[in-house]
Amino acid sequence: MHLKRIELENFKSFMGELVIDLEEGFTAITGPNGSGKSNSGDAIQFVLGTRSTKSLRAQNVKELIFNGGSRSKAAKSCEVTLIFDNPENDSGERRLKVDADEVCFTRAVRLTPKGAAVSSYRLNDRPSTSSEFRRLLIEAGARGDGYNIVLQGDVASLSTMTPLERRRVLEDVAGVTQYDEELRKADRQRKQVESQLEMIDVFEKKQ
Repeated sequence: MHLKRIELENFKSFMGELVIDLEEGFTAITGPNGSGKSNSGDAIQFVLGTRSTKSLRAQNVKELIFNGGSRSKAAKSCEVTLIFDNPENDSGERRLKVDADEVCFTRAVRLTPKGAAVSSYRLNDRPSTSSEFRRLLIEAGARGDGYNIVLQGDVASLSTMTPLERRRVLEDVAGVTQYDEELRKADRQRKQVESQLEMIDVFEKKQ
């Protein structure tokens, strides 16, 4: 699955609009300290759906909005769009389960008049949700809190893991953990149904 382009607007240190084209093959983003190299990776995680803003090096989503720096005016919203190539394969199927050759995932954060942060999501410019994003991306093998993105220190961490911890990582990369969560959810639902059936049975006996 090829990430073709990242479009940013007032995200972290990036003032205004910025487009980062990612050609097929190897793309490097270089620059001096403080130029925003790490923020490019943060933008990808922001849309893919990492569970914690700390992994984006921010205390909360408000800190993801361009703060104006020392010379500019602070923005009141930020937005990031990831554009993926989504061609049909020989069987007529697409990696992302969306009937389009190109899929745009957009996540935005805006400040309300009272200063609260509100997130919104768009899929190919139609309103969407974080749940839909996560479902589509997990089915395609991409997750913000998975190993699609290797952060600083991850390689050293992998090398010092126990065999069991390393196995869990491999299962996560292979997508096995997705089904584990679905099984746990189904088991919780089964227990709820059984509990309700027991209550109904007790009620009928009292009648």
